[in-house]
Amino acid sequence: MFQLLYEDNCHEDTEQSDKTELKITDTILQLYCEAENNALKRQLLSLLSLPNAHSKSKLQKLIPGLTKWEIDQSRAHAASHGAGSLPGPVEPGYRHRMNKEKLEHALSFFLDPKFHQICSYGTKDLHCDNGQTVTIPQVVRTTCHSSLLQMYKSYCSETGFVPLSDSTLYKILSTCSASKRTNLTGLDNIATDGAADVDDLIKMCDQLKGLGSETNTVANRTTALKSLKMYLKSEYKFSVGLSSGCQDHCLKFALSHPTNVLLQEECDHSHEEICGKCNILNEINSALFNEIQNIRTSDIAKELALTAEKALEKISDWKAHILRTQNQEEGISIVRYDFSEPQAGKSYCDAKIAHKRSKLRMFVSSGENVTTPFDMKKAIMDGSDVAGCQCAVVEVDRKNQTMTSHCIKGITNINNLAFEGDDIIAWHSFSIGIGIKIKREDVLKSEQFDTGLIILSDFEEPSKNYCVISHITKNCSVTPTSIFHCSELGCNQQFSSYQILQEHILLDRHVQEKTLTYDALRHHCSELCNSNLFISKQLVQIGRDHHTLVKNSSVEKLQQGWALKKTRKFARFSSKVKDFLHTVFQEGEESGRKAIPVEVSQRMKSL
Repeated sequence: MFQLLYEDNCHEDTEQSDKTELKITDTILQLYCEAENNALKRQLLSLLSLPNAHSKSKLQKLIPGLTKWEIDQSRAHAASHGAGSLPGPVEPGYRHRMNKEKLEHALSFFLDPKFHQICSYGTKDLHCDNGQTVTIPQVVRTTCHSSLLQMYKSYCSETGFVPLSDSTLYKILSTCSASKRTNLTGLDNIATDGAADVDDLIKMCDQLKGLGSETNTVANRTTALKSLKMYLKSEYKFSVGLSSGCQDHCLKFALSHPTNVLLQEECDHSHEEICGKCNILNEINSALFNEIQNIRTSDIAKELALTAEKALEKISDWKAHILRTQNQEEGISIVRYDFSEPQAGKSYCDAKIAHKRSKLRMFVSSGENVTTPFDMKKAIMDGSDVAGCQCAVVEVDRKNQTMTSHCIKGITNINNLAFEGDDIIAWHSFSIGIGIKIKREDVLKSEQFDTGLIILSDFEEPSKNYCVISHITKNCSVTPTSIFHCSELGCNQQFSSYQILQEHILLDRHVQEKTLTYDALRHHCSELCNSNLFISKQLVQIGRDHHTLVKNSSVEKLQQGWALKKTRKFARFSSKVKDFLHTVFQEGEESGRKAIPVEVSQRMKSL
């Protein structure tokens, strides 16, 4: 309104113009005196406080009680937003009261890869308090919050560090949210089988109680098994080391091949210490079989003995799997191939492919089919596409293929490879022994060169571009304000003129954008998940107060190389078992009542 009055005033004569200007000034002064809001007063005063309009002394005469600070604020408002313009939205101010050193210390522990595993399927959305949504691959936290917090406090007490409060630590864990799964089938089958077999042994103890075992003995054994399960899930991985005096914890002893000198590593220390938690498995083993031998019914005793033998074997494999995983995580080098322990979490490619699998599920849910590679490409490129992804369908040109197959003896046990000239050096475990040398001519009977690819469907640019374009409003007389943005990274300042922007950059008065503390945590967690940088800087030793190592020579000694992967024997079902399963299936087809798999497996044990 005032702008229009001034424009009309320009077309009138000088005398009439002065009268109009005085009239407008009186109107603004009247509105200023009647205004109760300080922001509105500053907005009105900005119309009069421009240096070319009124001086400070003149304004103080027009408005009694007006201070110079208020005049400076109104002039700053006119420079930033324009004279008489509405002020922009007030940026919320955030106060970071949390101690940064303690926060970084807690994050480095909580985001350790030993407590997380990235799935190769599914994604998860982290909702920030400012309304933003951050998408990350599905991450599984393998330790519950209470146990993780207890281990962190134990670690802090050992290092003499004063941590944040328990409530703040729980808030950090809930902010960097992850799936909490007890069933890790498909992600870590060895850990799943081991944990399930501990539960089977607990059920067996209850069954032995019904067969005459003492109540106190069964209760103590059940408590010991639960303690062993929790120990293997959380604390055992932090107890292993290259120079441990316990055979259950020494990496060199557990991973040295018992017969092959090239795959052995001599220990420069003795193994006279015994871990009470690890020894639970040996105590349970002897105690269970002693009680099973006292059962009078031979069929029940035979079934329980078979169940106990299989369960104890799976638990031992779980323990060895944890030890091998910790050793293989140390093998990271560019000049070598160091493969992770199988079933110990998924790789970076699996984490990135989670977004593509989500697109495939959405494509199938819309009524389409994915039966060919061309359908898969169509599904991935459908809709809004996947950021940074393009697809092509190719196949290997078999015309130039000269080699059909080749094999390396015992390749399933090889986890580490290094290339020296034409020779290949292989290890079963990282940095254990000098390695086995494999000649190139022994592996490559015939040389295979690049075969080339046949492109069936080449890369193509997205057919649609999704963006939001704001339409220009015509016949708009409003002058844009704050259109000049600071180019400094992280500075969120905006200015109405280029001159003020130059002064801001010259004086280096950058204002970094502030966010909520927990939003910053979510973004930090997202960066780690999307780049798969869950890398542990050091092996944290935790829990030594909970299971003190003692010297004891009466306990049965372990064999060298007890943690190496054992050769698996694949046995086919006998004709008796096949006939039994066929009969059970036919009974279900005829009666319509399908057999329960657990009951069928129990009946198979007696065959």
